[in-house]
Amino acid sequence: MKEKKLVNLRALLILIVVFGHSIILYSKSFTMFQTIYKVNFLSVLKLNAINAYQMQLFFSLSGYLFYYTCQKHKKYLEFVIDKAKRLLIPFISVVVLYMAPIKMLLNVPGFKEGNYFYNCYNILIKLNNAGHLWFLISLFIIFIIFFTLSKIIKIEKKETKYIIVDIVILLITLLISRNASIIKDIIPKTSIYRAFTYLFWFYLGFCINKYLALGKEDEAYKKWFIPYLCLMTGALVVFRLTHTRAIVQLVAALCVVVCLYYIIPSKTNKVTEYLDRNSMGMFLFHSPLIYISFTLYPNIHPLLMILINFVGFGFLSSLITELIRKTPLRIIIGEYKKNK
Repeated sequence: MKEKKLVNLRALLILIVVFGHSIILYSKSFTMFQTIYKVNFLSVLKLNAINAYQMQLFFSLSGYLFYYTCQKHKKYLEFVIDKAKRLLIPFISVVVLYMAPIKMLLNVPGFKEGNYFYNCYNILIKLNNAGHLWFLISLFIIFIIFFTLSKIIKIEKKETKYIIVDIVILLITLLISRNASIIKDIIPKTSIYRAFTYLFWFYLGFCINKYLALGKEDEAYKKWFIPYLCLMTGALVVFRLTHTRAIVQLVAALCVVVCLYYIIPSKTNKVTEYLDRNSMGMFLFHSPLIYISFTLYPNIHPLLMILINFVGFGFLSSLITELIRKTPLRIIIGEYKKNK
């Protein structure tokens, strides 16, 4: 797959995430704030479309890019430090400098009691009320798991025996992902147990890169991918035959994720390049902003709410990202200069 396709895919994903944040007020599962408007279409869109695919796509894209990391044969400590800079430092920085102050000023539920230092401690150390930032911790855990695995088993290799290894890993991670509730009972922290929920999708993205997107010389490997999907789906059917809805959701998500890598355009434009460049910052900064409109104006017309949250705050979060990039504090958005 050409890099330009990834640019478009990241641009699409951040738009989906920002839009999902913007309409969450109308989701039936969102009870933090109340509004006089009940918009069933937006509720269904959020619950049954956006939530069903967005994080699967995000984790698969991270796994897709992780394939390149495995090929570079990085040292273990070097890899951990790199991911800490790209994920943990933004997590800490956004909590301390941005999310906690905004939510405290707005008296968002969960931030009404305790002082600033308690709220930061509650998020950073106890991993409570992390909001959308759970993704950063989960992704960091997944990276460490699979990089450790890559040091034990050379999962980036493509010999026949590694095809079998990939099938086994996909099956195991699928069963772990579908039974993450067991881990939740042991470790209830959202940021930790959700890492296991998305192990399968991360490795699926890894395999999409490995077998489907490496050029004509690798055409022979493409025949393995359909058996992958059939085998994984079959295993789930056998394992949980009575959970029809879960099976349908999994198959639908698989189709959406795999097909998007094929149908996403390879030609970029200034808009998609702008969104791609600022996708990390938009993810970090957009979500806390929507609580301004949710808190102060929960009963404005839904179209105006979407306009403010999606267009207004979406652009503002991208602008904040651009401004930070021009300062020495760009590490806040996970960007830093590597030592040559």
